[in-house]
Amino acid sequence: MRAELRRLHETFGTTIVFVSHDQWEAMTLATTIAVMSAGTYAAGRYAG
Repeated sequence: MRAELRRLHETFGTTIVFVSHDQWEAMTLATTIAVMSAGTYAAGRYAG
């Protein structure tokens, strides 16, 4: 699934919102990470 999401992003150049509780998975897919706490934005940074 990660490969397909990456392919779609590269092909169409669109923003994809991917929700995960797995930090490793989020870091391998994302260019930007947003952390939510109690349903609100808590923090964000560029993934590296």
